[in-house]
Amino acid sequence: MIYRDLEKGDVVVGRINNIREYGFFLTLICMAGGLKRDIVDLELSALCHVREIPSSGSHDDPLSYYQIGDFIRAGVKDIDRYQEKITVSLQQGSLCPALKHIKLGVITQEEMPIHYSRSLRAAADSRETYECILKSCHGYQNPSVVEYLLEKVGISDRHPPSMMRGLQSKLFQEDDFASAIRKKQSASWALKW
Repeated sequence: MIYRDLEKGDVVVGRINNIREYGFFLTLICMAGGLKRDIVDLELSALCHVREIPSSGSHDDPLSYYQIGDFIRAGVKDIDRYQEKITVSLQQGSLCPALKHIKLGVITQEEMPIHYSRSLRAAADSRETYECILKSCHGYQNPSVVEYLLEKVGISDRHPPSMMRGLQSKLFQEDDFASAIRKKQSASWALKW
């Protein structure tokens, strides 16, 4: 499934689990480019060949700068969907043009993608519910986020769309909305008692 979503030029984050003379192997943790996905549970492995590691000196061994356990941000160089093999690169040229601004190489725990950090925090803290995470997002607090999202997907808020044929041609009055009906019901109940 992930092999369908992962594309050449995407950005992934992984942890080095093995270093050989021909390169190092990563256990992929998450996607960090266009699609943002937490993939640590899939236990995918990727190879970063030694020629895909930029060297800082002409006589240096590029692998000497990396240790097992390092977090690496890399670009997807190749995907063999049939063999289920992923090759990554630390060369900027491996990224698609929209992601060229992303720095590849060793990253710290603090530089991990925000979606991954939030999932770790939610897993560690049982009080951290989906609702708490949602309310802590900037978009949730923005009063015009609904209008912005409707505009992005091309939905008019003047003529509300509906999948029910009977509702497609109707424009409902404010008095027919749930909040107005609830007020009327509350008022009538208050007068009864």
